[in-house]
Amino acid sequence: MKYLLPGFVSVLFVSAVYSQSDKPVLNKEYTTSSGLKYTFIQLGKGEKVQAGDRVTTHYIGKFDNDSVFDDTYKTGMPFTFKVGEGQAIPGYLEAVKLMRQGDKANIYVPAALAYGASGAYAIPPGANLKFQVEIVEVKKGPQPFNVAKKDTVKLPSGVKFIEVVKGKGPEKLSTGDLLTINYSGYLPDGKMFNSSFDMDKPFRYRIGNGLKGLDEAMLKLKKGSKARVVIPYMLAFGEQGVKGAIPPKTDVIYDVEILEVVKPFETKGKDTVTTASGLKYIVVSKAMGGAQAAPGKTVKVHYTGFLTDGMVFDSSIERDQPIEFVLGQTPIIKGWEEGIALMNVGDKIRFIIPSHLGYGDMGQPQAKIPPKATLLFDVELVEVK
Repeated sequence: MKYLLPGFVSVLFVSAVYSQSDKPVLNKEYTTSSGLKYTFIQLGKGEKVQAGDRVTTHYIGKFDNDSVFDDTYKTGMPFTFKVGEGQAIPGYLEAVKLMRQGDKANIYVPAALAYGASGAYAIPPGANLKFQVEIVEVKKGPQPFNVAKKDTVKLPSGVKFIEVVKGKGPEKLSTGDLLTINYSGYLPDGKMFNSSFDMDKPFRYRIGNGLKGLDEAMLKLKKGSKARVVIPYMLAFGEQGVKGAIPPKTDVIYDVEILEVVKPFETKGKDTVTTASGLKYIVVSKAMGGAQAAPGKTVKVHYTGFLTDGMVFDSSIERDQPIEFVLGQTPIIKGWEEGIALMNVGDKIRFIIPSHLGYGDMGQPQAKIPPKATLLFDVELVEVK
């Protein structure tokens, strides 16, 4: 598959104007305006390949004399790439964009659409290439939201948002909420610079720990909302931008869908208990019959830790991975040592840990915990063994 990666080519490639019919003729050779030639030898019935899709292909690569230089069928390593981001040589990319899942075609790639006058890897300078290409799978990429005829809301900061689909959650979002979202980020010219779809799973986003402009818009939305958010550069990536992705002083656009919402524990109206050590805790919910944590037992917990101003400094929920340790034998802060021992499996408790039971006068700079900080932890005991 290395023979399909772009490189050593200085040709300015523009997609061909040629328009393929919905049902091309088998075994008929087509030629595009760029000089690419292709012949369909099998027609599939799957999705048409479009820019932004993640495509998995098998191919056999040959030189003009029909000697094989690469064969993904033999190696068992199909070539997967994102369409439209320079992850394949221009001729291969152009051909794939004319195909559907299940299609198989022979393509002839002139040197100018391959590795040009320089060559690359085992490809000599000026080499024309032949490929038999099969589209194994097409995973559809994100498409920009259709915001036509939708109202735009402008906030005092200059952030704008358009709620394409109204959320149905019981309440609006708040600082500290942990969201599971799908998103795609675009530049003003429409070029995508990032997307959760590239990660093959939704993204965890904590309101208050992200972009200021995006946080502002999120506070106006609910679970289930789909919204386009337009963020001025000073509330996004600032004057510096992001090297290689976002130019300096560039406004950004996010299409966001809010899939799930996890809120900090609700403690209003619940009693606060203070122990002899100074540890405070609030029982949010008590499970019935769960095993109790005790020194020497291995415990598994989910937690979110935040400062008194609401800033989250750590969360196992964001990592989607509870932590596991042996109570009484693993170095942890004293407040946790005492607090976890009060819990049964299924319990949810907020611990309010004074600095002498936390990180003391020094704090924990790596975790952005200041000196003498009181810490709050929302903890759920998941398992005891």
